[in-house]
Amino acid sequence: MRCSQYFGLSAEADLYIKENVAEVPNILCPHCSKVVNTKIDAHVYKIDEDDYMGWGHPPLSEYRMKDGSILKEVVQDVPWSSGPCYFLCLENEDGEQVFEWPEEEIKSCI
Repeated sequence: MRCSQYFGLSAEADLYIKENVAEVPNILCPHCSKVVNTKIDAHVYKIDEDDYMGWGHPPLSEYRMKDGSILKEVVQDVPWSSGPCYFLCLENEDGEQVFEWPEEEIKSCI
């Protein structure tokens, strides 16, 4: 059976996001307006599905970091193994890709 495989971000990228993403209020007390809990400052941004060979696409998120910078998930590579294998990395505001998957790990899925 052919299907898309989603490898997502590398462990290093996931850890960086968890340690450095900004948080925003999620629930406020209805009586005093004190912040009860927070959530990460991220959202899924829209991309063109046609870029992914008609197999659909993984949801890609954009994150606001504690220092105010923005990091976006982008597709680093899409090797084929009974369907597309999506490897993601992060892209900074200068368009530089960071926290990329090592080439040998990408090739090992084929």
